[in-house]
Amino acid sequence: MLQPTLTTAPDTTICKDAAAVLHATSTEGILTWFDGSNGPSVTVSEEGNYSVSASNTCGEVKKSILLRVKNCDDFFIPNVFSPNYDGINDYFGPTPSEAIKLIERLAVFDRWGALMYEVNNITADQETSMWDGTYRGREVNPGVYAYLIRVRMSDGSVRTLKGSVTLVR
Repeated sequence: MLQPTLTTAPDTTICKDAAAVLHATSTEGILTWFDGSNGPSVTVSEEGNYSVSASNTCGEVKKSILLRVKNCDDFFIPNVFSPNYDGINDYFGPTPSEAIKLIERLAVFDRWGALMYEVNNITADQETSMWDGTYRGREVNPGVYAYLIRVRMSDGSVRTLKGSVTLVR
């Protein structure tokens, strides 16, 4: 019989209120997790370092897997932007975030309800695809504009957000 080998899943990150299944494999050994359970996997939901060992009569090998928990609902939609080409707040839309997998629709309307801008199926890091404060190639007047944004979250859920944004020049 040989000393056991132990292979674990990589460190991982999950969303708050979710669970992760941690996996390990061993040759020539019995797997024992931090909680005393045996087997190739364990389910956890709290942030921390989770240890697993493989043992037999020739010895023991230990490893740990780091689990991080993040808030996957965390993103921001500004209520003011200034498309003045200074590289700061020149585009309107959700700020880049791991929480958003896809912006399915970003629509901006004037105070009479006319559609001023619309884009579909972009990622939150495609800032230059968001509204730049123009309509048909011309700068619009400063003022308050309504928006409708539909986003697909990283957990697969879809959220529809409505509100207003103030354009300042």
